Parts: sequence; structure tokens; C-alpha cells
Amino acid sequence: VGISTSYFGFLYLLFVLASMLPLLFELCIEEGLRAALRSVANSLLSLSPVFSAFQSKLMGHYFETTVHYGGAQYIPTGRGLATAREPFQKLFQTFAGTHMQDGFEIAVFMCISARVEYGWAFYLCMLFSIMSWTLAPFIFNPKQFDDPRLALGDMRQWAAWLWATKGSEAQSWLTWATSQQDLRRSSSPAWIIVPSPRFLAAVFTTVLVLDMTPPLPYAP
Repeated sequence: VGISTSYFGFLYLLFVLASMLPLLFELCIEEGLRAALRSVANSLLSLSPVFSAFQSKLMGHYFETTVHYGGAQYIPTGRGLATAREPFQKLFQTFAGTHMQDGFEIAVFMCISARVEYGWAFYLCMLFSIMSWTLAPFIFNPKQFDDPRLALGDMRQWAAWLWATKGSEAQSWLTWATSQQDLRRSSSPAWIIVPSPRFLAAVFTTVLVLDMTPPLPYAP
């Protein structure tokens, strides 16, 4: 555990900064070190690393889904800036299966293995990932924090969507959840012999927890 976690924080930081290094070097050569540092500061203040972590998770999810189940297709996203606020229900439908579920699962695994010491870098990176995957859709949603009444209306709409059992995907959680399983029905049987990441995470977490648990005293 010690060796792997000691390198994990460094590699994670290098991965997050990798997207910023080309621009940093370009500005450093063309405009000087001060302009490059100013650009880095602006990127950090605008939460660019949070968006990069969220975007990387999105690409990784669809790459894994395409490899496992096929069905790759082009999704037109447009090239304009987002200016309209999206309700919580729509954001949940879009990113629950790709980001939020994995973020909450990692949080549960970390709580279960709380007695295992991974090092401060590991916990910092995991906290950053969890916050990015679960909160980024709402942080970057235009006009998200303008009026608290909008958030209250979103929660009411989301609760009504969860309780509904009939209607389209936009009207019922049950219909939406059922449609999410349609793609998995076309998976190849050969993938049964390949363990899923969730299964491996559960196994490794259980082994670490049992290894750190002191044995019960023997009573003759």
C-alpha cells in the first residue's frame, strides 16, 4: 500500500497538469514567465482542473462502454457557449451514470477502508476526484447560484421525477433507469471472464480491511 500510494499522488498531479503544460510552455516562450504564471493562476481560479477531471472521467466512461458493449455514435454537442440554466433533473439524468454513481461508490469504499493508511496525497486526490465528479455539473451550470428558489424548485421537480412510475424518461425515473440497461444487454459473453473495476475495488478493499483488523484473542 505504501509504495503504490506514494506514487499515486505524483502521477495524479502530473495527469491533471498535463493539459496545462503545452499552453504554459507556449506562453513562457512567447510572452515570458510572468504571462505564463498569470495564465496558470487564471486557470486555477476558474476551476479548470475540476473541469478537466470531469471531462476525463466522461471520456473514460464512454470509451469503456464502447469497448464493452459497442454502439459508438456521434453525439452533436454544438460549439456555442452554455448560457441557459439546466434543471437538476436533467443534469442528474445526464451525469448520474457516468460520474455521480462512481463518485459515491469511491466515497463508500474510502469510508469502509478508513482504518487503512494510504497517505495524505491519496486522500487529497480522491477527495478532489469525488468533488469534481459529483459537483462539477452544478458548479459550471449557468446562473446556478442566482436564486435559491430555483434550487428549491429543482429539488421538487427531481423528487416528483423519482416517484413517478409512468411516462417518458424525462417524466419517470423508472423509465430512465430501465433504458440505461438496454445497452448492457448487447454485451459479449466473453467479458464475463474479465472482472469489472467495481468488483476488483470491492475485493481489494475487503482484503485491506481484513488485513488491518486485529485478530480476536484466543480463549483456550
